[in-house]
Amino acid sequence: MKWVILAVIVVALLVTTALVIGSRMSRDHVATVRARYAASPARVWEKISDPAQAASWRSDLKRVEMLPPHDGRIAWRETSGNGKITYEAVAKALGHDYVSADKALA
Repeated sequence: MKWVILAVIVVALLVTTALVIGSRMSRDHVATVRARYAASPARVWEKISDPAQAASWRSDLKRVEMLPPHDGRIAWRETSGNGKITYEAVAKALGHDYVSADKALA
């Protein structure tokens, strides 16, 4: 019985720790990647800026579902090993940052 109580306490502490750490993380997470490619910037941009084609070059992606535009912006849902995540394109211009946001779209 002593081991069961100890196990419950350990699990409760782990859950509490995960909740505290998660609550302190930023909602506005930003990820940045830099790389060099043999292709021209225009060719690379053509590939990475089309969400519908992402599954052809991203090995982690199982499926991309294009959604109706949201507030006039491109929207899509990606399915991967991490589940489904819905995005919308916030800004897109060759030679500039491509920004997509993880959104809960209705």
